[in-house]
Amino acid sequence: MPGWTCPHNHSRPDLAEACAQRYARSPAYQAQQAARRRQAEQREAAHQAGQTARRERAAAKGRAILARCITTAAAEVMTAIPAHGGTLPAGDGPAALEDAAREIIQGEIMTTDLDAHGGLDGFARATAGAAAGRIMAAIPAHGGTLPAGDGPAALEDAVREIIRHRIVTDFPRQGKAAAKVGRIPRPAMVVGAVLALGLIFATHGLILIPVIIAGAVLAIRRGKMSKIPGLAIAAVLIALTATMSAATWSSGSSSAQVASQAPAAHAPVTHAPATHAPATHAPAMPSPSPMITHSAAPPPAPATSAAAPPPASCSPLTNGGNCYEPGEYCRNSDHGMYGVAGDGEKIACEDNNGWRWEPV
Repeated sequence: MPGWTCPHNHSRPDLAEACAQRYARSPAYQAQQAARRRQAEQREAAHQAGQTARRERAAAKGRAILARCITTAAAEVMTAIPAHGGTLPAGDGPAALEDAAREIIQGEIMTTDLDAHGGLDGFARATAGAAAGRIMAAIPAHGGTLPAGDGPAALEDAVREIIRHRIVTDFPRQGKAAAKVGRIPRPAMVVGAVLALGLIFATHGLILIPVIIAGAVLAIRRGKMSKIPGLAIAAVLIALTATMSAATWSSGSSSAQVASQAPAAHAPVTHAPATHAPATHAPAMPSPSPMITHSAAPPPAPATSAAAPPPASCSPLTNGGNCYEPGEYCRNSDHGMYGVAGDGEKIACEDNNGWRWEPV
């Protein structure tokens, strides 16, 4: 039984069943069940009231759109009469004729079956044909005149087209949306789908999050689903989208790092020829000696100072200007590079228990 928690420790099933029956007959359990039923009835009543209010709002919106459709069609019919050679009645006749045209269009819309005419287009053609004939008969009946010659036929065609166009454009039915979607060219739909997929890939799926939120809000407002399940489904979809987006971002960043590190691995090959650059500039180092000899040639001191620079064959040089020897630590900028020790032996900066100059 819902809400029953027995504090007894029954040794046999029959004793437990008897205890449950006694509890079911107790006033406390009866009151608890009555409260549960009242809460369920209140929730159901609130749900029904919400559904009714939504239907009433939708119906009121549809009536307003339909009234605007009929009013616009009647006004356009009144404008088309003098444009095709007819004349409007004098005095208050134009207003009475417009009211008559409005009532004729409304009556045809209300009495014509949408489903029986194969959708909105067939319904619009049937309604416009019947309404146009009745409006043409109402023009002379209200004091107006029809155009001469072939004018009445052209005027009737214009009235029929006005009413049909207004019904297809403004009629508040689901067939209107279906008809508009059906008129979208296939190339435009393909281009739109490609652009949507490109936007999804470019944003790694993050663009779907506002789409999910908007869809959930519309579904809840239109009564397609209740609030709590709709929000729960939207939260799950958003979490999945965010997880997939984070995964694609991380994979993309890791691949970018690998691509950026790949050229660095080949750096020794590219920098190997550059190790000879100091050798080419080494002969220029004794250049101070001529300057010193010009200033003081007889003393032997310039000869000792000229012998101080390291041999020109070693490269690269330390920060102090000396040659490296095998086993010495190398600088961070020399990792993977090749050089020549002071004794002319080829060396390379390799990771051997630390970055050291090792014999090649």
